[in-house]
Amino acid sequence: MSKENTAPDQQAERQSGRGPGAGELGSEVRERPERRMARFQSLERVSGEVPNFAPDLVIEIAMSKDKKKRPGAERGEDMFLADKETGLTGVFDGLGAGNEKKPGSGADASVAAAKFAPALYRQLVAEASVSKLSEIAQDQASLEHPDQRMAFRKDLTVEWRQHDPAVQKEIVALYQTVQKLSDLVRQTEGMTTATLGKTVRTADGRRFEVIANVGDSGATLIHADGNAENITREDSVLDYLKSIGRIRPENAADPDYKLGNMTVREMKRAMYQALGNPDLETPTIPRISIRELQSGDSVLYTTDGIRDNLADADDNFDATRAAELLTEGGVEKLMDEAAHGPKKDECTALKKDILAEVEAEESIEEELGAEDVIEETL
Repeated sequence: MSKENTAPDQQAERQSGRGPGAGELGSEVRERPERRMARFQSLERVSGEVPNFAPDLVIEIAMSKDKKKRPGAERGEDMFLADKETGLTGVFDGLGAGNEKKPGSGADASVAAAKFAPALYRQLVAEASVSKLSEIAQDQASLEHPDQRMAFRKDLTVEWRQHDPAVQKEIVALYQTVQKLSDLVRQTEGMTTATLGKTVRTADGRRFEVIANVGDSGATLIHADGNAENITREDSVLDYLKSIGRIRPENAADPDYKLGNMTVREMKRAMYQALGNPDLETPTIPRISIRELQSGDSVLYTTDGIRDNLADADDNFDATRAAELLTEGGVEKLMDEAAHGPKKDECTALKKDILAEVEAEESIEEELGAEDVIEETL
């Protein structure tokens, strides 16, 4: 798959075209969601908080494009989602550079995914049956090396059965939502990655992040103590070759190992699966990730413009470095660092802070007085 690239900066000055003014993100003017998203895509940077998203969550978002690659009002291909009604959060990275017949199809694809995800989810979560867990576990196992599939499915099934019914239901609903989104995205003639998730609260007060992921966007968990871990896996060519048995797991661990004319390092950078892909003969299989959350944790959703520019020596997203940047200056600092990386690409980050109930009440009071907020969710 080919993919146009890009990245950014902003002072929130309406007349410069570099971003909306302080009042515009929180404007009372209503416009169609897809038009609003397209407007955001045309700006150099959009950033702010989503006030009152949930009593114990604070959402901070930043999205930018490279003005040199996409000058003026030319749209970037990333999009984000923070829907208060459903609780869904996500990032999407469109792919349309190879489509000469329909310029802008990548931007349209990411907008379609963000627009339709909440409605699809509302329908599917109402119908979600935990009886589907075994089938979904089998699908997840199909992404592993043939020698590992049986054990992987068994372990995953045992793990999922131990979760609260609320978490089990979200596994099914998110999996089916992302899978069905692929058919809707295909109508745009573009493709997009998707990292779509939700913070789930169980009856005993515990909180879990459940995520469905397709492509090379992803999510990272930053613990309250500063330790960080990547919690999603990307859909790379390397993963695909492992799943069909073309490369052994031990060889896949060597970045310099070569298969044909590609090294493992190059295979990791090439994406295999995306929503709307017309070339895939099998249905899209979102990868499900689950982590329990504690007060003080943060979950970071990022597109590959950030992930590739903040990669470690093994070409994995440097979760530790990301945590340091967020501590230094929040999402804006993370965006600025990625913008100076070698890859020119759109950059989108969505940070979800997990608060204690008392902290949440105080945070809401502070947000109501903030100047720059994203008042309407997408």
